[in-house]
Amino acid sequence: MAKEKFEVLENRQRGCGFMKENSMYLRADLSVFGVLPPFVEFEKPIPYLEPHYRGWKFINGLQLEMVGQFATKPEDISTETDESKEDLIETFSTGGLKVSVSELDYHIWRLYRKTGDELGKHLGEMKPAWCFDMIMWAGENYYKDPADFIQECRMQGLNKRISNNVNPPDILRGRTKLYVIHPRAICDKKKDTYTPGIIGYSYLTRVIYTRRKDGKIPKWIDDLKSIGRVEVVDVGEPIEVKDENQKSLMDMLDGLSDEEKEKLKEHLGVGVKEKIKKEKKGENE
Repeated sequence: MAKEKFEVLENRQRGCGFMKENSMYLRADLSVFGVLPPFVEFEKPIPYLEPHYRGWKFINGLQLEMVGQFATKPEDISTETDESKEDLIETFSTGGLKVSVSELDYHIWRLYRKTGDELGKHLGEMKPAWCFDMIMWAGENYYKDPADFIQECRMQGLNKRISNNVNPPDILRGRTKLYVIHPRAICDKKKDTYTPGIIGYSYLTRVIYTRRKDGKIPKWIDDLKSIGRVEVVDVGEPIEVKDENQKSLMDMLDGLSDEEKEKLKEHLGVGVKEKIKKEKKGENE
């Protein structure tokens, strides 16, 4: 029997350090030319005044956003094709009136159009009925400012460690959202104080378990793997981020066509575009 091969994930340094073996993570894989934004940032964070907690909690994200109508940053929107945009606008238009399309509209449209393919013959097989959005904290010790966490998600994709002593949540790839609370989300400049708040969300793509160095996999993890609840991966060697060997943003654009460069800039966000301009300015001085 051929030896099973496992995906090796790049282990680039993050604000919280490096990925660890024998651990479980909620993951939003980064796809430069994909449809989903790497992080959807709220224009105004939603205040969170409840006690701090560890791990994740379930939340009805769709109801939260529909009732609250919280605006998201205009650059954080799915890059659907022109054909799908027209289809979506037609779906949400009434009486010939065209509507503006938000990221929430795209999310509802994807649920409406694609979830049906995953419905089984009975309730137990209907995966969408058992998948819920989640909410977790981003640690202030690792990410002093919300922008630090958001930028990391845009550059590397979200990767949140969870306990591997409990059953992981079931997710719908690209539709289950993980909302993120940051302790310094809302600043009162007059009082020089900060209030925790929900800064936005990422679309989760999978739950992963990182194998131990000896290659052993706990039986219960193997059972979850067999039913598609968890993907087992290996962690690559740690890549320490240092100024002298860190690729600049302009290096990332080398070898791409003009169209691909623009897509990458849009994908990484407005802040990255400004940084690229500064790099170019530095080269010309």
